[in-house]
Amino acid sequence: MTMTYNFLKLLFHNPEMFSDIRLTADHFPVGTERELFTAMREIYQSGGIVDEPALCNRGVSASDATALGEACNTIVSNWRYREKEIIDLYNRRKICTLAEAIMNDKGSSPVELIERWQSETAMLDNATGFEIKTMGQAVNDTYDAIIERANKGGSIVGIPSGLKLLDQATLGFQNRNLYYVGARPSQGKTALLLNFIASCPVPCGIISAESGVQELTTRLLAMESGLDTQKLSAGMLNGLQLDKLFAHTNRLYDRKVVVYDEPNLSIDRLSMVARQMVTKYGVQILFVDYLQILTPSVSMKNRPIRETIVYASKQLKQLARTLNVPVVCSAQLNRSGDEGRPRLSQFSESAQIEQDADVALLIWNKSQTETYLLVEKNRNGRRGDIPVLFDPSCLRFKNKY
Repeated sequence: MTMTYNFLKLLFHNPEMFSDIRLTADHFPVGTERELFTAMREIYQSGGIVDEPALCNRGVSASDATALGEACNTIVSNWRYREKEIIDLYNRRKICTLAEAIMNDKGSSPVELIERWQSETAMLDNATGFEIKTMGQAVNDTYDAIIERANKGGSIVGIPSGLKLLDQATLGFQNRNLYYVGARPSQGKTALLLNFIASCPVPCGIISAESGVQELTTRLLAMESGLDTQKLSAGMLNGLQLDKLFAHTNRLYDRKVVVYDEPNLSIDRLSMVARQMVTKYGVQILFVDYLQILTPSVSMKNRPIRETIVYASKQLKQLARTLNVPVVCSAQLNRSGDEGRPRLSQFSESAQIEQDADVALLIWNKSQTETYLLVEKNRNGRRGDIPVLFDPSCLRFKNKY
């Protein structure tokens, strides 16, 4: 007797479970088991009594109906675990079917096959803990979280950015949240992401579609050491500067940072790399540079650029929630009104960015000596202008106060 059939017997004896289960007919193999599930669910939803005569009236054979009525060995209290097992079996069947289809696909490139795998497996049913909760459960969970924060002295609840006033406004980078860092071209969006990484006390990952690993590492070394970025890139260093570089190289070497750089990176490929970073390297926060440079996924090829960005932004939001980590992504602003204060409406190509962001942070270089980080959207906190100091030689953002 199969696991799925045992679950069907449990449903027959406890039809009220239909109000709570996540299973649909698709989760059961094609044939008798799927037909039995469908018949019982239809009887329950119509307000009828799930019994043998009702099943026979729905076209179920008398022998199948009688077999369901026999004693059930599955314990009711274990039904969620059994449900997860059925979902896992369903996912295995879909993965095997997809793998066979990919093996028989002779026309697509390896990159397209990888993207297809990522795109379709991302839609698999998963039992990740997202579930309906009563208000009582929600209040208890929220109360416990508040008490835990109070016991820490009311400090920031997320991962610190290294900028004091910014952390006071946002309470740090928090799990399941999507953060956008917007700036006009060459105004410091990559530099700000690297500043966050330089100050990050937990394992972090950066996925870059624009800059190579060496370029990113050179910038991080400049921030850590205070040495001029241009001189570092050119190797124009004296003896004392070389000693300083060596010391900070050793410090950076021990940091728990993983980097992935790939030109023409698609959002589907990015999603796969992000999952690997979290599961294999224990990454607790992800940085992405940058949104508009990502190439369309296989399913979005030949679509308008606005639609591909909408899709990519939604995928980043989904990543933050399913991986349970903060995702911090840089995004380009339009050049319109270059001299004025940047606005949320200037995110290039799509208003979807503004909608998906839990926090939207804009860089405003008001003058050569005045730089502000504008918290223009903050779903769970206050907005405002954060004055910072920016050292262009080493690309470092610092607290002004």
